[in-house]
Amino acid sequence: MAKAYALLGTYPPTQCGLATFGAALSAHLRGPGDHVGIVRVLDEPVPGEPPPQAAPEVVHDLVNGSGQSAAAAIKVINGFDVAIVQHEYGIYGGPDGQDLVPLLYALRVPSIVVLHTVLAQPTTRQRAILDDIIDAASAVVTMTRTARTRLLDIYGTSPGKVFVIPHGSADNRAVVAPREASHPPMALTWGLLGPGKGIEHAIAAGKPVISTAFPHAVEVLAGGAGLLVGRQDPAAIASALDRVFTEPGLSGRMSRRAADLAPQLLWPAVALSYRDLAVAVAYSQDGAVA
Repeated sequence: MAKAYALLGTYPPTQCGLATFGAALSAHLRGPGDHVGIVRVLDEPVPGEPPPQAAPEVVHDLVNGSGQSAAAAIKVINGFDVAIVQHEYGIYGGPDGQDLVPLLYALRVPSIVVLHTVLAQPTTRQRAILDDIIDAASAVVTMTRTARTRLLDIYGTSPGKVFVIPHGSADNRAVVAPREASHPPMALTWGLLGPGKGIEHAIAAGKPVISTAFPHAVEVLAGGAGLLVGRQDPAAIASALDRVFTEPGLSGRMSRRAADLAPQLLWPAVALSYRDLAVAVAYSQDGAVA
């Protein structure tokens, strides 16, 4: 059944991870007859400077600090079937983004709130804001099981309200287990050498992964697609590389496991999970998932 989705969050040309996420989800969420509208979050414009040019799918700009803009955003979102709201403490107006709370409570349509950060040690205000956001939402999404466990154990959230959907990988090409290479072994890294970097991109590519043991990596690699090492331990990284390059059969086994895992992390599968959840919240009896 065709649906209309309102996506609330930052959006290109804003340069941030949530904007990139929103653009990818928007692109893959549309099914036949579906409509996706973007309610774009912007900071107050600098006097004399025009706002960033809006793409055709942007139906409204929510300007932080503007009550009139927030009221209009509520009206626009209520014209859709389901709202999908990106949450991060720094993107909405007010201390710790507290202006999102009254907006969520004012919505008449079901809402799915995507929690990009679940703090293990929130401040009192951050805890209160997230408690209210969870209360106002029909369902909340975390991107890892670790974050879901934090919501249950620290915030006391009802298990039936929290769903785990991976972040999504931009590479939609078919994943093929690598053949024997004729060139010397090669290793690739990207970005900063620290936790939180997109190991999914390597798994989309069907490659063995060596990662520091941050929670998401533990979850994704536990099935054999990679090796985990301690943080700030170059010797452990070197040892893991040596294993991948020299231990008979290890690289092939890891690559095959990565190839099996990759389809779950690609955007079409991730968007389908959001579509299924949207159906559940939109057509449940009271707007909440049982």
